Amino acid sequence: MSDSQQEAFQARLARIGGAPKPVTPGPVENIVPQSEKRTRNFVVSEDTLRGRLAYPLSFVWAMLLGILSVFMARFATAHLVGSAEGADDMMLYMMDIGVAAICAFAIGVAIRSTDPKIMTTRMIGVFLAVSTMHNLIWIFPEPFVWIYGEDWVEALLIRSEPSSIFFRGEYILIE
Repeated sequence: MSDSQQEAFQARLARIGGAPKPVTPGPVENIVPQSEKRTRNFVVSEDTLRGRLAYPLSFVWAMLLGILSVFMARFATAHLVGSAEGADDMMLYMMDIGVAAICAFAIGVAIRSTDPKIMTTRMIGVFLAVSTMHNLIWIFPEPFVWIYGEDWVEALLIRSEPSSIFFRGEYILIE
């Protein structure tokens, strides 16, 4: 072992055995910066008419998807379960809302829409369609017979009232 190596070894031993040195911050280029976190999650749209209308139209689409989910849920229950003759109106109301809400949630997951405002608007569309869809069946029974079946349409026409709102198992007449 050469003299320079011996001196370097002795210097290392002295550093190890001595008191620890306090860590002092080095120059700015030696400090690793923390990555910046996003504080807001919003999409900046382009400043065109289409860009300005995108956000309000998303609520319209959400409402329409809520209404569509009721049509799909009632289609599934009409063909899988059949007409609900003799069933309690409140039970049918809750079943319609439950199945349609699951359908609306599945549509929202499929299109990756997790904004709470949009999901609330979609659920408002579900309630609107459950409450008023029977009026469309009173106005246009033939297309609904073709879609849902004659037994289902007849059962709904027997238990519902035209020009009314179906709310919490009761039909409220609107004149």
